[in-house]
Order: sequence, then structure tokens, then C-alpha cells
Amino acid sequence: MHALFCVLDLSNAFDASVFTVACTAFWSCCRLGKLIIISTSSFDSSQHVLQSSSFIHHSPSDGVKYSILQIPWTKTSHIEGANIIVANLDNITNAFTAINHHLTTNTTILLDTPFFTYETANGGWAAMTKPWFLAHCNQVWRLADLLKLTKQCFHIGGAMELLHGVPPDVVAIQGRWKSQAFLEYWRKIESILPLFVTASFSDSHAAMINSSMDSFARRYS
Repeated sequence: MHALFCVLDLSNAFDASVFTVACTAFWSCCRLGKLIIISTSSFDSSQHVLQSSSFIHHSPSDGVKYSILQIPWTKTSHIEGANIIVANLDNITNAFTAINHHLTTNTTILLDTPFFTYETANGGWAAMTKPWFLAHCNQVWRLADLLKLTKQCFHIGGAMELLHGVPPDVVAIQGRWKSQAFLEYWRKIESILPLFVTASFSDSHAAMINSSMDSFARRYS
């Protein structure tokens, strides 16, 4: 995530859109399919998040700002949609700042276009697609000698990062998982951890995650 921040040109509308999608998918533990479209021909205004979609800012009395991005449709909730919680984290990759930057960078986009649409050099616009997004991210990571990642890695990676200090129950809510589904997902933790282990990921961190997940498993039988 930090490699994206360092390499992408956030004054460029396309790069700003790529960075915003990455930050939102990662920190909100969100599948890419909820945020961007597979292709321009697959766009459906009744199912995909639009520029006109509600992006509500909240400033509670405790001073922790956050926003809610409303998704119109999901596989499980259908037309009830879902709310994506976007917290204002103390991190250069936080989605709260990235989304606001994206919206101010792409001010001429029509309201009935996909939310992560960006302005083009010829004065038009284009909707961000999964292939363009993943290709651009992996181009950056390849230059930084990092692993090539797939669309699921943002969802998984965000949850892994949050589990360093956030209770599993809260991570489950952030990722909109049902408790049993979430637990089944993390039973595969031994095959997921190697993807995200770095030199700074200590044994104590791994032990803390395992202890936290054991406690979660006992609580929900």
C-alpha cells in the first residue's frame, strides 16, 4: 500500500482513482466487485456504486471522523445494499482522505457514472475497471520487487492488518462477514499468512493473531 502511495502520481486522475480504490478495498475489507466494474459493458446503475451515491461524513464528539459509502446492491442483501465504513486513519493510505481527494480531482464527472470514474486527458471520462486497476497496481509492485497480487488480496490483506490490534468481532463487522463465515475463512490463516509476512512481522504478532482467533472460535463454538 505504501509502495502505491510513493509511486502513483496523485495529481493524475487515473492514478488517484487507482489509489482510492486500493485504500478503500484494503481498509474497509471490501471486495473489489463492490467498488469497481469488470468492464465498461457490465455497468449496471442499479447495482454499482455511482458518483451520486451517498458518501456521508460523520464527526462524532470524540473527534474520530469517518464516512459511510452506500453500496446499492450485494449478493447477500440484494437491493438493501450495504454500508462501507471509511475511517479517517492516521496512515498515509487511509481511504477517508483518498476518497475526498478522488472526488475533488474528478469534479466534472456526471452523477450517473460509476463512483471511481476518472477524467481523461481529452476532457472525457472513463470508469475504473478491475483489469486496469489490478494491472496498474501490479506494475507498481513489480517495480518495487513485491509479489503480484489478485483481487482477493485487498479483502484478505485489510483484515490481516486490522487483526494486529482490532478484535475479530469488529473486523468481522467491518468486512460485513457473518460470524461463522468469518471463522471458516480464518481457519485457512496458515495459508494466508505467508502472503503478507514481512521482515517486520514478528513471531509475537503471529502469536497474538492466533490467540485472538482461538478466543473468537471458542466464543462462537
